[in-house]
Amino acid sequence: MRLQLFVQSVRMHNSVMKDKTIPEKRDSDTKERLLKAAKNEFLEKGYQDASLRSICKSAGVTTGALYFFFKDKDDLFESLVRDVSEGLLSMLKEHFAGERKAFEEMKKSGKLPPRTEMADDVFAGKKIFHYLYSHYDEVNLLLKKSKGSLYENFTDQVVAITEKQNSLALGKYGKALVHWVSHMQINSFVHILTHVKSEKQASELLPYVMAYLQKGFFGLVDWDKK
Repeated sequence: MRLQLFVQSVRMHNSVMKDKTIPEKRDSDTKERLLKAAKNEFLEKGYQDASLRSICKSAGVTTGALYFFFKDKDDLFESLVRDVSEGLLSMLKEHFAGERKAFEEMKKSGKLPPRTEMADDVFAGKKIFHYLYSHYDEVNLLLKKSKGSLYENFTDQVVAITEKQNSLALGKYGKALVHWVSHMQINSFVHILTHVKSEKQASELLPYVMAYLQKGFFGLVDWDKK
């Protein structure tokens, strides 16, 4: 009798656990469908014109299901781009940290130090490009489709980080010039990303773009010596 009760108890436990996993899987599938539908909607119409109702219809769910996973349209958009934006900013800061270290070593020794990989502009550029092209849709959402969202000023945020870095070498010329140079640098990469869909082609263009930007940058740095 005890054995029979034990067997029944085990069966009931397994049945309950199975029932619990089914909603979890459904929840996961529903969320993935919503994210996929949202990405397509945002890419097609941009954040401002995207419709939550259209997203739900495309995903085959109710608006109630959407609000179970996401607070609002901003939360849905952020779920698509947050990781990519944070990854890009982290890589950019790593590159600039390498440059600052090289700059400090140069001031102390009076000569150029061996450059680390992330301090090397072309190496860092290719590494960043590979990351961006691996998340091409999310990058396009950030750069071209984010107007009206919390990420509307993402490009300006990247420019601000670049300005801080450029001010180390160009600060004596004033904030206006540092801002202009920083914008020109970032816009050069944004233009490639939004016009060249092939990572291979972009990587082939990168050394030429870097050479052009470096000549101008170091021309300004050495301006007083002319």
